[in-house]
Amino acid sequence: MQQFNDKQKLQEVSYKTPYHWFSDDALSQNGRLYFGYLNFCVSIAKKLGTISILDAGCGDGRFLGQMTGLGNGYFLFGADYSQRAIGFARLLVPQAQFSVSNLSKLQYEPSSFDAVFLIETLEHIEPSNISVILKEVSRVLKKDGALIITVPSFLQGIPLPGSKHYQHFTAKSLTETVSDYFCADGIFGQDRAGFHILKLLYKFIDNKFIDIKPLRKFYNKHIWTRYFNICDKEKGRRLIAIFKKKNT
Repeated sequence: MQQFNDKQKLQEVSYKTPYHWFSDDALSQNGRLYFGYLNFCVSIAKKLGTISILDAGCGDGRFLGQMTGLGNGYFLFGADYSQRAIGFARLLVPQAQFSVSNLSKLQYEPSSFDAVFLIETLEHIEPSNISVILKEVSRVLKKDGALIITVPSFLQGIPLPGSKHYQHFTAKSLTETVSDYFCADGIFGQDRAGFHILKLLYKFIDNKFIDIKPLRKFYNKHIWTRYFNICDKEKGRRLIAIFKKKNT
């Protein structure tokens, strides 16, 4: 029987359903945040021109589902410790190949992938295990391969007891965390924090007293994506980073 640690148990409970597939990027605040970094990762893959992609910690496969929109020129793979999540992923993204796999021992040959994505994954890993996982990611990446990471930033605060997260990151601490195997090639902020006059507009069009759906949809798709989705790495409540594999 598979053994989970406490934080993995919390995540496993979430997979009673493939909940990532229920987000609406047009109408919900959580949806715009989720698709804000998910679609940015898709755009990174497109710009890199990558062919073979591994989503390590893929969950129910939502990111690879987005990747299928780029057409048939990509070979898509996903790995996750959760058999339940992988079951959903196989059902919902039949174009990809999935494996139930601990990230510290991936079931792939060396130099298998042009790019590996760790999307909202690193914060769920016990800090003492991160180096082992990064070494394994480096092993399955091709020479000059890219590692793309998204993580909550320190602007989301320190994870509370009972959280699914072990830690949050700054651009500096994330770079230092991966530095044994990877070097930074670009770090962005996502979900700009702090006051902005346009944020008051959203409070007006989406609150318990009034809900103007057409304006909310316009705001989420056009205003938020333009002014708040991608920002300076010091201002984002999330970090999106591109790292290159060190060739030793």
